[in-house]
Amino acid sequence: MENFCKGIEDVYINKYTWKCALLAAGSALKAMEAVLEYNKNLNKEKQRIEEDSEYLNIPAPNSFAAIRPPGHHASAETSCGFCIFNNVAICAKKARQMGVERVFILDWDVHAGQGTQYCVEGDPGILLVSAHRYENGQFWPELSESDIFNEYKTQ
Repeated sequence: MENFCKGIEDVYINKYTWKCALLAAGSALKAMEAVLEYNKNLNKEKQRIEEDSEYLNIPAPNSFAAIRPPGHHASAETSCGFCIFNNVAICAKKARQMGVERVFILDWDVHAGQGTQYCVEGDPGILLVSAHRYENGQFWPELSESDIFNEYKTQ
């Protein structure tokens, strides 16, 4: 575990971290899939909810995944800033693979979600808006690409 954390900024793990991170990412995916299923079967929804007895398979018009560990600092290559996997980027990319044309991500945190930015740049179907403390690039993660007027790569 100590070797895993070497060279990674602000990541702490214990014997439960891997399982918790997988559960968090899986829960986020399940929440996203419930919304997609609801929208796919909108006309049949009322009858299906009444007949479905398995709670986790009920489609939903919207969802919120209250999960830990968080994810917006993790990139595709590395964990960072207390984040193991980037749950929202995983969901956005999965939604796109499932045929969703446009995904909107609102990242609202004191720190810029640079991991999410790196994960979704290059996909013109994903729009990331980040509301965070900037201080002219002097506040962590101290990146010029977190500037208010940055347009990340879409191709």
